[in-house]
Amino acid sequence: VHDAESAVERARRGLAPAGDADRHAQRPVRQDGAHGGGDHRTRHRVDGGLTRRDLQARAGDRAHALAGDERDRLVNEALQTVRLESVADRRPSELSGGQQQRVALARALVIRPDVLLLDEPLSNLDARLRLELREEIRRIHDQTHITTLYVTHDQKESLSMADRIAVMRSGVVEQVGDPRAVYSKPATRFVADFIGECNWLPGTINANAEGSCLVATGSGQLEVRDAAGFNDRQPVWAGFRPEAVQFGISQVNQFRARVAQVTYLGEVEQYVLELPGGITIKALDANPFEVRARNTEWPVHVSPRNVFLFPRSD
Repeated sequence: VHDAESAVERARRGLAPAGDADRHAQRPVRQDGAHGGGDHRTRHRVDGGLTRRDLQARAGDRAHALAGDERDRLVNEALQTVRLESVADRRPSELSGGQQQRVALARALVIRPDVLLLDEPLSNLDARLRLELREEIRRIHDQTHITTLYVTHDQKESLSMADRIAVMRSGVVEQVGDPRAVYSKPATRFVADFIGECNWLPGTINANAEGSCLVATGSGQLEVRDAAGFNDRQPVWAGFRPEAVQFGISQVNQFRARVAQVTYLGEVEQYVLELPGGITIKALDANPFEVRARNTEWPVHVSPRNVFLFPRSD
């Protein structure tokens, strides 16, 4: 998010108290090799010397004096953690992209930090390698139990890897919570749009009773389960995720939709649907078998529990 990385960086730099420059194990470390409190930083090039020798030098930076046996133990543990024992005597420049990312992780892990900052570590990798390393970073975290700050603009990375997510906008935290809560119950419209896709219908509260309500929209009436804090006749945005749109007949929240666009992706089919009033929404059909051609009409519906509301200013 805009300014999120700089805000995280400022927080990171505040984690180590001033004057603690010699206690590397109590300072946060960046995956790219930058570490230290205040403005004290050291960076290591990926195309440096032999991987094992490079890690030994990195471990030696952990304190002014470190016994050779202890240094070797730290290096071997770091190599085992990132599963690079078999290529430990190669130069990093001789490794694959995924292995080079593991070397970068090993450099951070070898000094045993209390906090690890991963700053968009997968941004330059192809999709298959990103998925592989995403699972690998999660495994390493579960194995080492190191507190990890993972900065990313990729919502799938954040949802699949985080125990808790902080969504930031212009340096301000908009919402903090576990991935399911942030995705299914966004605190603001910005969070809803940033974490995944969202359909929006402008409407007005038509009836409100005991936490649920009816919302009048240009495409029809919507029943909403969680409507606490809203008043009758209040303008609102009614939002719901594309995967919340179901094809078929229902007693509530049903619309007649025309298929405007179809994109087949194998495991899922994406639709752009036109509702009455000319509003378009997106829908997903997982494991699709039925062919729904363009310009055909279908009944669709959304469960009241999958609709969330935000105030709308006219």
